[in-house]
Amino acid sequence: MKREQLIERTRLEIVRLCHSALDSRTLRAEVLRCLRGVVPFEYAYFTTTDPATQLGTSSVLAEAPPSWCMSVFLENEFLQTDFNKFSEMVRTRQAVGILSESTGYDLARSPRYLVMLRPLAMGDELRAVFVTDDACWGTLCLHREQA
Repeated sequence: MKREQLIERTRLEIVRLCHSALDSRTLRAEVLRCLRGVVPFEYAYFTTTDPATQLGTSSVLAEAPPSWCMSVFLENEFLQTDFNKFSEMVRTRQAVGILSESTGYDLARSPRYLVMLRPLAMGDELRAVFVTDDACWGTLCLHREQA
């Protein structure tokens, strides 16, 4: 099967899943399963968010991170300047951000990379926000191992 056909088949499967009666957690787990077939990743964080605060309300993880990660993630996301912050992506209507592209292919420019991703032997990061009417209802992070 050609890559374009695989991508289209995956897109249609995700649309089908979104119109199914799956609960939110199961839906997100199934979407990650579909995505993994076309976008290789080692770690994923897929969360629903409270649109008023942008705090996560329920997370689906492809791999459980070490316990120290959540505090580092929250500090970076809400207190530090960095690339592809979810709040900035929502504000600027940027649905997807890739860390390598945003840093000019110099991941060391990102504090998140230096204090969290590199110690976990992770390389690039893809982030997405799920927004309707300026309200963010979910976020997604996909991470690949360092090359």
